[in-house]
Amino acid sequence: MIAGMASEIFYRRQRYKEDGQQKDKALPSLIVCPSTLVNHWLFEIKKFCPDSLQADAYTGKDAKQRSLLRQKLRDSDHIIVMSYESLRNDVDDLIVRRP
Repeated sequence: MIAGMASEIFYRRQRYKEDGQQKDKALPSLIVCPSTLVNHWLFEIKKFCPDSLQADAYTGKDAKQRSLLRQKLRDSDHIIVMSYESLRNDVDDLIVRRP
């Protein structure tokens, strides 16, 4: 899965550099998993793709963290890893509306 995401992000970046088309703009990725695996996903991403992928965990504890998450999801190919419970609890706050 990590290799597939890295490949897609790499090719999307290349296409956007070449043609600048909106369809090739950076898109965020969301990994939703059991809470016991959130840190494992981060470790694996940083281990295998330390220079090409940016990933953070979202735990949904406060409004400040939700605000930072929304910022990272705007026009970025950032990867967010979160638990099923965090997604269920904060889904309305996490929706990023693109203009």
